[in-house]
Amino acid sequence: MTTCPQGHQSTAEDYCDVCGAPIQAGPAPAAPSPSSGGAGTTEDAGGRTCPHCSAGNAADALFCEACGYDFTTGTPP
Repeated sequence: MTTCPQGHQSTAEDYCDVCGAPIQAGPAPAAPSPSSGGAGTTEDAGGRTCPHCSAGNAADALFCEACGYDFTTGTPP
């Protein structure tokens, strides 16, 4: 477990599972090739694609690992 700058416990080491705050600076994961689809979040067998930066994320992610987009509220970083 890691503690984010806001004090939340997170299993992820890059962005907080609770608030999406970056935990440590590091290179952003490479974005996958864009998939076809409409506006909003695109989900496929491997996860979901961020509508803000097109990065691939786990299907159950609350926040985009690359840019911090909030999948639960649709709030951009």
